[in-house]
Parts: sequence; structure tokens; C-alpha cells
Amino acid sequence: MKTVSAVRALLLARLKANLKDRVPVFVSLLSTALLGLSVYVVVEIFFGNVDKIGGWNKEQSIVLYGAFILIRSFVQMVVLPNCEAASRLIISKSIDTYLSKPIDIQTILAFGQLRLWHVFGVLLGLGLMLGGSYAQGQLTAKTLGAFCIFITLACALAYAVWFSIASLAFWTKKTSNVSHLLFMFLTTGRFPSGAYPEWIQVVIMTVVPVFFIMEVPAQSAMGMTTGGSLLGALLATVGFALLSRLLWHLGVKKYLREGS
Repeated sequence: MKTVSAVRALLLARLKANLKDRVPVFVSLLSTALLGLSVYVVVEIFFGNVDKIGGWNKEQSIVLYGAFILIRSFVQMVVLPNCEAASRLIISKSIDTYLSKPIDIQTILAFGQLRLWHVFGVLLGLGLMLGGSYAQGQLTAKTLGAFCIFITLACALAYAVWFSIASLAFWTKKTSNVSHLLFMFLTTGRFPSGAYPEWIQVVIMTVVPVFFIMEVPAQSAMGMTTGGSLLGALLATVGFALLSRLLWHLGVKKYLREGS
């Protein structure tokens, strides 16, 4: 309960701080509007001469692009700021204050930061996904239920992957480079996995699970997921969550063993 209360207090404090600064909000709103325009331009260019890309038609690709924008914005809003802050605390050896508290430190560090202005990107992505689903006649109660499950798993998976990288700060000071490289790798999620060579498909399904973070939620919005999709998403999410916890606890033990 102490951890939950601490997380709630941190989020409220960050929310109030975000609402005071209006410049990032205006910039984010403008960039989101331009991003929405770019979706139209990109889709029109790619589907100017072909009917399908990687087995996905134009309308389905718009839903996938929406998933890319939604997840990327969520990462920018919550995941990146918290993981970067955690890495800085470890590298600067300022984490001692947290380690002395009777709460789950990893949870606190995972939710202590917030860049609320990226919510416009989340809303744009959500609109594209649900709008595309409706246009294809797939927006039903069953589809919405599946979508909520898969998008939640996707956000949790993204968090687990990034926090695994943040935990590497106990061993190396170069985690920010890896984190930003991974963020750029997310751009592969704009297009169906079938559009890429086989070796890239293997990478985005295992090493960097972009497939489960973006493509599977997009499939769920169109009623294309199966029991196998759910099992794969669950295994990927649980696997990376356990990895992040393992790396964190091993890192803390190493940190304490070396006397901070």
C-alpha cells in the first residue's frame, strides 16, 4: 500500500507541474497535427501504385500506423522519462535515498515522471485505430474488449523492455544510447512485419518485440487476433517483465555489494 500511495502522490505532483508549463503543450499539439497530416501523405504515397503492403490493405495500414503513433507517444509520455531518470540516479549514485525506503523502488522509479503533453499523440493514434476499425465494420464490443487487452499488454511490454535497458546502468553508463536506438527501432512498427525481410521479422518478434508492441494491438482492433496471438503477447510481456525484475535485483545487489 505504501508503494501505491507513493506512486499516486508522485503522479499528482507531476501532473500539476505539467499543467503549469503551457509551451510544451502548444508545441506537442502542433506537432501532433503535423503528424496526422503526415499519416495521410505517407499512406497515399505507399498505396499510390499497390493495393497491399506486407499483406495489409490501405485501411488496415492506417490502423497499424495509429498503433505506432499511440505506442510511441506513450513511450515518450511515460516510459522514456522514467527510465532515463532511473538510469541517471544509478549512474550518479543518487539512488541510495530510494534504497533506504520500505517500498518497491522499481515501481516508484517507473512512475515518478510524466510528460503529459504527449497525450495528444496517444489520442491521435487511438482515433486512427478505432476510426479505421469502424471504417472496416470491425468496431464491435468483442473487438473493443480484445483491443483493450492487447493495448494494455503492449504498453506493459514496452515498459518492461525499456526498464530492462535502464537496469543495465548498474553495469554500464551507455544505457541512454541503447534506449534511443531502441526508440528509433520502433519506426519499423509503422509497416506490417510481412513487408520486411525474414531476418528483420525474427528480430521484431523476439529481440525487440515490436511485433507484439504494435502489430498485434492493430490486429486486435480489426478482429484479426487469435488465442495464439494472446498467448504470444502474454509470454512476451511476462518474459520481459521478469527480465526487467531480474536485472534490477541483480543490479541492486551489485550496487550494495560494491558499497554504492
